Amino acid sequence: EMENCILNGVDNYTCIQKITDSTRKVYAIRLSEQVAGVKKFLKSNPQWDGKQEAFYIGQTCKTRIERYQEHLNGIRSNGFAKKFAVQPFEKAECSESLADLLRNNGANIPIENLRQYQAQDYERKFTEELRRLGYGAYSN
Repeated sequence: EMENCILNGVDNYTCIQKITDSTRKVYAIRLSEQVAGVKKFLKSNPQWDGKQEAFYIGQTCKTRIERYQEHLNGIRSNGFAKKFAVQPFEKAECSESLADLLRNNGANIPIENLRQYQAQDYERKFTEELRRLGYGAYSN
């Protein structure tokens, strides 16, 4: 089902934008401890002591395993995810368990059935909440 969103009125005209179905999701990829040696990651995570795990947080309309494979293959890949993603996928993918962890710590951040603007917002919030709990986290 499509929804309409009124953007702006221009010269007595109303602009309508179609918002597509809720097909996006937020995902988390566990990173190896080697990411602790990267200055850019450390600069983004000044509170991180390296003892807690580190994660790359993203959002996609693909399945999580498809997006994981794209990162490993360098397709629209984040450098941290490409170089430091834990392998195999079953050990790297931790979206649901981290979402549960955040819920248990007072942050209800949906990760499924999102529109693009929601996924972008929740990707950022997911990253911020992980950092608040002492984890290393990076998103674009």
